[in-house]
Amino acid sequence: MRADSLYTFEFDSLFVDAVCLRMAGNDSAALEGFRRCYELNPGSAAVNYEIGSLKLQGGKEHADEGLRYMKRAVDNDPGNYYYLTILARLYYQYGKADDAVTVYNRILKQFPDRDEPIYDLALLYNGMGEYRKSNAMADKLLRRMGWSRQLFFLKARNFISMGDDKSVLKIMDDYIEDNPLDYSMWVYKGDVEMELGLMDAALSSFEKSMEISPGNGEALMSLCNYYDVQRNSRKVEEYLAKIFASKDVGFETKDKYMRAAVLYWRGDTAAASKMESSYKAMVEADRQNYLTHLAYARFLNMASRQDESIDELRTAIYLEPSCMDCWKLLLKGAIDKNDEKLASEVLSDAVDAIPDSPLFHFYKGTLAYFMQQPDSALESLLLADSLLVKNTESRTHIDSLDAAAMYSLLGEIYHNRGDEEKTLYYMGEALLYNPYDLVSMNNYAYYLAVYNRKLDDAEKLSFVTVKREPLNPTFLDTYAYIMMKRGDYKSAYFYIMQALEYDDKENPNAEILEHLGDIQYFMGQVQNAVSTWRKAKDSGSPNPKLDDKINSGQYVE
Repeated sequence: MRADSLYTFEFDSLFVDAVCLRMAGNDSAALEGFRRCYELNPGSAAVNYEIGSLKLQGGKEHADEGLRYMKRAVDNDPGNYYYLTILARLYYQYGKADDAVTVYNRILKQFPDRDEPIYDLALLYNGMGEYRKSNAMADKLLRRMGWSRQLFFLKARNFISMGDDKSVLKIMDDYIEDNPLDYSMWVYKGDVEMELGLMDAALSSFEKSMEISPGNGEALMSLCNYYDVQRNSRKVEEYLAKIFASKDVGFETKDKYMRAAVLYWRGDTAAASKMESSYKAMVEADRQNYLTHLAYARFLNMASRQDESIDELRTAIYLEPSCMDCWKLLLKGAIDKNDEKLASEVLSDAVDAIPDSPLFHFYKGTLAYFMQQPDSALESLLLADSLLVKNTESRTHIDSLDAAAMYSLLGEIYHNRGDEEKTLYYMGEALLYNPYDLVSMNNYAYYLAVYNRKLDDAEKLSFVTVKREPLNPTFLDTYAYIMMKRGDYKSAYFYIMQALEYDDKENPNAEILEHLGDIQYFMGQVQNAVSTWRKAKDSGSPNPKLDDKINSGQYVE
């Protein structure tokens, strides 16, 4: 057996292994394999190409090295059309336009019968601002192939960029002469004519498009814009109605026109009726699209027609069960109706439809908490927490404010259960998710004080809330409570009186009153403290230890 056949076998074996590693997604091992191949045969075009492409995947910092390997691939296999084309496109991609032009001209010489590099070079010249050269390449291709939409739009862009309006109009006429039934080109012609102020010609072009393809969406939209420029409101509304009823216009475009129509109808006494007619037309034109039902439901919701909105939302959800916005609006409808039963049903259905979304588990837990079902609330909230922690994709379903509210509620539930560690953990998590939220800051500071933990931190956090909102009685109360826990009773008394000053005089907060009694007790005003504690109880304080304070005349932690 000859030595060179052994060498070939080793190289081929390494190359095949490296290719398999790359196909398996193990790029680092594949690169090492191709490097070993390169050591055996640095003149292999295939090896240089593979190393170059892997290097280019590593980001801009490896671009120059990757391009060098790609050039070596071309140098080692100069007749390879694929390598040449890839190198030209990569040069342009990495901002080496002149090098790209050089390679494309080489391709044209080596492969004169190929059409693709001519078009690529025309696009390249257009991107470089060399519009005449771009048109020269386009004309070369035009003589070979005749008109195509791609060639037309490329030449049109070149002429528009050069400010040559007459040439734009001429090539449109040339194209339409060869393709008289291309209704969308008549629309484009009309748009350009309207842009140039040739209004009669533009209208004629739009009408010609409608003759070829009655009701086509492109012409309808251009005619709507045309009459808007002409300030013909009757015609604008006529074509708006046709756009919304058209099956040829997509929902996103209709939605854009609806937003414009809302502004257009602003101040019109019949605006609501016109909008509703438009939404109904959108639904009728595309009844299987959940987005049309959702859009109409939003309108009905804004019009305080909750029952009708709910019906449209149920249709939307039937068509697209994973529609987050549909479920949110349906829940809002139930809440607006003060229907707890409906809200509960909506949330149960929502978590069944989108089980990986923490948001609806959070809402379900919140509703259960306010319906005095703490066990159910805790179960739903912990499930929301687990989804939020384990699945990073689910975080797109819940924003930081909702996450902070969820963890605050978990903290409240664990406080009611007497679990100090979990209370502080979840209150801390709430602040972590929304570090600038004053409510989360206040809650965490308050519970640190309740449990006599990190009072320095509690004071700093609470001071921020008071500084930001000096008239907020809740924040003032928390700061006073922390001062009391630190033994600074004079400061505590000052801030608790400030809290009472800004609190509701007719319905004073029971917790603020209780804290006033606590501070009075530590200041030696026991009788005043007992009297204030009684006022707190009369105001509805839920604290079970309040009776012990009143009966014993002593502060109870």
